[in-house]
Amino acid sequence: MLATRYQRMGDWLLRAGLLTEEQLDQALRAQRSSRGRLGEVLTAMGLVTEQQILECLSSQYDLPVADLDRLEIDPTVMRLVSMSFAQSHLILPTREVHGEIECLVADPIDVRSTDEITRVARKRARLLLATPTELYRAIHKAYAVPSSPRLSVEEGGRPRRPMKVDAQKDRRSLLKLLETNMAEETLWQKLGGR
Repeated sequence: MLATRYQRMGDWLLRAGLLTEEQLDQALRAQRSSRGRLGEVLTAMGLVTEQQILECLSSQYDLPVADLDRLEIDPTVMRLVSMSFAQSHLILPTREVHGEIECLVADPIDVRSTDEITRVARKRARLLLATPTELYRAIHKAYAVPSSPRLSVEEGGRPRRPMKVDAQKDRRSLLKLLETNMAEETLWQKLGGR
């Protein structure tokens, strides 16, 4: 395998002809003001697709892209993490391969999630990439959560629409909420159950 030279995402997208200098400058200004990741900003602005960002990440980090049509999931490996952890970190452990835990990820540099998999499984994580949208759907399917936008009926017969979820925005909100709540004393501690 030839060693590849790391190239910043913006430079890679320019070189691939997917962005102009002007579009990149505009996205970088938006990134600074939003403090988001460049890939998220570019897709939110409609300048590139998630698939194009995925190809860039695959090239940058020399990681394979998952074939979600042929995805094999071992339920015991998948249960190494809860569904809420999988959703909030956009990571899905799928199976054990050659003594490593294969994980689908959207963000290959999110070391907190891969470190947690390694800690729980006591095995190294082997990463495969997927777009955030594809990964979110795969997580829902793996944990058998319906993701259909059809109307469902609550108790009492009133129809409701399932909530639309933006994986990246909800992930950040959830992490902020968890950090805030973990810093505060729990209700149980307040009631004397320390």
